[in-house]
Amino acid sequence: MTRTTSKPDKHAAESKAKTASRGKKPGRKPTEDHVFYQLPLYYDIVFGSDVLAEVEFYKRLFKEFSTGKVRRVLEPACGSGHYMVLLGKAGFHVTGYDLSPSMVEYTRARIERAGLSKTVQVLEADMRNATLPGKFDVAINQINSLAYLKEDEEIVGHFKATADALVDGGLYIVELTLRCADFEKEHKVDESWAVERDGVRVAATWKPVRYDFEKKLRIVELTMVVDDHGKHSEYFETHELRLWTHEDIKRLTHAGGFDIIASFDCKFNPIPDGTCITGDTHEFPYFVLRKR
Repeated sequence: MTRTTSKPDKHAAESKAKTASRGKKPGRKPTEDHVFYQLPLYYDIVFGSDVLAEVEFYKRLFKEFSTGKVRRVLEPACGSGHYMVLLGKAGFHVTGYDLSPSMVEYTRARIERAGLSKTVQVLEADMRNATLPGKFDVAINQINSLAYLKEDEEIVGHFKATADALVDGGLYIVELTLRCADFEKEHKVDESWAVERDGVRVAATWKPVRYDFEKKLRIVELTMVVDDHGKHSEYFETHELRLWTHEDIKRLTHAGGFDIIASFDCKFNPIPDGTCITGDTHEFPYFVLRKR
């Protein structure tokens, strides 16, 4: 794989467009409404950055904070399965789930190609209320995927469902994008990058365009331009993401059955206890949660 322009790091696109759930209408199954999430190959190319260092970070957190040996790992909103396969190769039993049938099919094929079908599995499920087989020691969730759950009720429902899937004292490690205390710093520079793999080139632009503080939302435009062996296509979508504050995170995780026991910055350094974490200085923090 070669990059035609460099993407600064895996945080450049703050949500990594992880597939998550949308608003649910009575009597109807939730579906993923962004076309791009039905195109898992293009998704995997443009958002499939190197995450080996992050996987090593997770392994370190497992050892440091787990009350027992970590064997079974859960990944809600697993997307194209990049983390699942790496964790599977590291010896963990991994279950991931995603709302998009296309993503699930793509990830299942990736698992089979890696020869991990006996220890890694992927399911189709809704992040708000997934019921999973068995119990897990830890769960992980990357780059602001939870921001696609915009209402407090949905977020608490997800935390409760995840807590139900974990053993007593189990860990949930989540990475979120926080609101800046100084609103002027919320005016982000557009992020543009392009990635080419095996004759397919995908260029993306992630552009924050508006903030709704009353509804606690960040509105972002995502543009993808694809050259698939000479076949050109373009996709334009608007993403509404939860605009997190530290107080909201503490309140909602607690309501969902978790306590925050540690936090780390995007370079995997610990953030001192008692710090009021904002996007001004810690835009992409990790929170280590423990099931009560």
